[in-house]
Amino acid sequence: MPLTVNASSQTVGNITFDFDSKTGVLTISGSGPINNYEHHPGIYDNPSYIPYYSSGIKSIVIEEGITGIGYEAFEGISTLTSVSLPESLKTISARTFTNCKSLKAVILPQGLTAIGNSAFSGCSAISSISFPDSLAKLPDEVCRICFGLEEVRLPKDLKAIPRYAFRGCKNLTKINLPDTLTNVGEEAFASCFKLSDIDPTFINEIGSYAFRGTAWETEFLNKAQNGAVFFNSSTLYSYKGETPETMVLRSGTTHIMSDVFRGKETLKSVTVESENIGSYAFAECPNLESVTLSDSVKTIGEGAFSGCTALKDIRLSEQITKIPVCAFTGDSSLVEIVIPENVQKIDFGAFNDCVNLKSVEVYSSNCVIKYSNDISTTPDGKHYWYDWYDDYSTAFTSEETQNYNKHYYRPFRNCKDVLIYSTVQFFTKICDTSDLTSGV
Repeated sequence: MPLTVNASSQTVGNITFDFDSKTGVLTISGSGPINNYEHHPGIYDNPSYIPYYSSGIKSIVIEEGITGIGYEAFEGISTLTSVSLPESLKTISARTFTNCKSLKAVILPQGLTAIGNSAFSGCSAISSISFPDSLAKLPDEVCRICFGLEEVRLPKDLKAIPRYAFRGCKNLTKINLPDTLTNVGEEAFASCFKLSDIDPTFINEIGSYAFRGTAWETEFLNKAQNGAVFFNSSTLYSYKGETPETMVLRSGTTHIMSDVFRGKETLKSVTVESENIGSYAFAECPNLESVTLSDSVKTIGEGAFSGCTALKDIRLSEQITKIPVCAFTGDSSLVEIVIPENVQKIDFGAFNDCVNLKSVEVYSSNCVIKYSNDISTTPDGKHYWYDWYDDYSTAFTSEETQNYNKHYYRPFRNCKDVLIYSTVQFFTKICDTSDLTSGV
């Protein structure tokens, strides 16, 4: 049931909403959780979706007895500057305060046990936030693009910082990293340009671009000697200077991070025994001709070998289960490839523009070959691609969307003469090979 607070008082179930139009204060009282209030992504300025918008809410006071705040309940209220939360509050759902751009202060109660994804993303006026020790984990994108955020206090027993948690918090300078941390997710601190006073090298696992663009990373790399630069004993973080023509990356290095060898002109042959290869780790190596991934390799990141125009000999690990997005895009010298039995998915764009690819042997009978990307469709019939970092949405007509997919989201786009040998039933059930390879 939609929440309407244009009247001075409105009750929905066990929850009462009292709005003072003179002060701009919305007081919420009662017992139990506030309902979900879902609306459409990327649309924050239409009062028909959110009655609050016409009310000029400046402050929200949630009284004792309220135990949860529903999904998107206050998303995008541009006039909201402060929120008072009760000690009885246990859960804050996903996107509850997303894009409340004037919200300056929020104190999270000590009994809080769960926060949903993107709960405070885009709250660009918040300068500090303290997550109580009662939180066992943080959600993805919890404070993404909070441009004004300067200081963060994390729970003392936190084990992981999830992906995009603080991405784009360009003024963040202070954050505690609990010694219980074992994982920092993909782009968790990317573009936190002022963040320098940290030492994350005790953390076992870090995701792609976790600290990309931070002052800490710049200083860390500037101090490193030429050659392999390790984040810790098992994680290869970067490679400074020219590589030898032939390299063997031994199994003691379990993680090769994103972009480590990207654009290295001297590299011609590589054997990888590491478990994980990061996004674009070997991308755009113009003279790389031969790649051997031993059976110890478990994952390949997005675009890992894209743009390697000389690559013509590659042996994939029997352990990998997915060929990711754009993994071999633009490898114009590649003629044939064998997809091992355990591969369950060939993602969109995986072999785009491999113009000389003639043979693909797929040995898995359960392999799914993805040929399109998901698009958010709203009731007005438009299709939206939404970019959180730039905070905008782009609408395509149905025809434009089809053309976009045609040109960008075929796994074998521009591979005109490719023959795919497989027991996979994908082609007869979903599309034929011309649909997979079209795009010109």
